[in-house]
Amino acid sequence: MHYMDGSGSDYWVNYAKAYDDDSQIRKLVDEEIDSAREWAERIANRTGRSSFSMTGDNTSARRAKHYPETGNWQKALGDRRIWGSAGVFVNGDQITMKITIHALDQYDFNKGAKDITSKISDNVNGRFATLGWAKPFTTRGGLEKTVSWTIGRPGGTFSPDGGVEHR
Repeated sequence: MHYMDGSGSDYWVNYAKAYDDDSQIRKLVDEEIDSAREWAERIANRTGRSSFSMTGDNTSARRAKHYPETGNWQKALGDRRIWGSAGVFVNGDQITMKITIHALDQYDFNKGAKDITSKISDNVNGRFATLGWAKPFTTRGGLEKTVSWTIGRPGGTFSPDGGVEHR
């Protein structure tokens, strides 16, 4: 519906719901959090700082082999880019990280491609933009988690803080 309204304005999705609904989205987010944990430890060990902020590189869902498995999230998010930004706090051998996972995608139809579920050519729906009846748009979302662990020990606790919407 947002595509067909022709505004092209950004569309915000509930990424925490996507995380709960789709195992591939969950795996990609969890891998991003694990990577952030490793970097937080490295930075803490190298700098000795008790608090700092950090931002990771963006990752493609398709390249990471975690394209959404559910049809709804395939259409809503597709080959999104994700990255994390976090505040890190060190107290002795304990680290607590409040991380936001950001998701970004362009909702459009690629000439010659097709829908994974329906197998319908993207040319079918893409023609609406060509005719000026619809407009591609940016899809955004995010979720926050607080993670605590002991330095040098994998594991720890995840605390889901929910979806975030930055406008």
